[in-house]
Amino acid sequence: MRGPRHLLRTALPAALLLAGTQAGAHSFGTGTDAFEAFVEGTSAVLFSPLTLLPCLSLGLLLTLWQAEGMLRAWPALFAAHVAGFVLAPGVGAWVGPAMIVLGAAVAILAALLPRHTRPEAVALALAVGAGTMLLSLEGHGWLELSLPIHLGIFVGASFAVAAGAGIGRVALEQLPAPWSRTGLRIAASWLAAIQLLMAALLLAG
Repeated sequence: MRGPRHLLRTALPAALLLAGTQAGAHSFGTGTDAFEAFVEGTSAVLFSPLTLLPCLSLGLLLTLWQAEGMLRAWPALFAAHVAGFVLAPGVGAWVGPAMIVLGAAVAILAALLPRHTRPEAVALALAVGAGTMLLSLEGHGWLELSLPIHLGIFVGASFAVAAGAGIGRVALEQLPAPWSRTGLRIAASWLAAIQLLMAALLLAG
């Protein structure tokens, strides 16, 4: 069985690659049409590991909680997106490291806890949902960006969690239940390792 050293040796290059992406405020283009602006907004979430990895971690945890966990937690997730949108102009550069630490914590819980509860799932959905918006809009004033960009960020934030939950649900439905749940917890442990290494690099930098 491969031990923690092998895990860290493999995860380190991935963390270095991912942490090399821009960690500051997202720079959005100007003069684009509505569709391009919408895509730019979704890309701000989906192509940033600081938002994508925590969202994927949350998606896995929600599916480990219940097969329909994403749907049950989505109202809380959306409310957190709205709260994050309102509060985003007041945050600073600290939100990047804080978000990846939060994502690591979510992945660790998904990997280690054999069962999950509704209060846990809702609380984590609120935290990740708000953090995703805070980080995606960090450095920008309220309503500074165009409406399509804001809509794209909202859609991307929900889609990233749904992607993790969807992958988890397909695994649970297509593979024998005991092995599939174990596989999802292993995947969560990999996400946790990568995010912990990223957090260490960001905090050290």
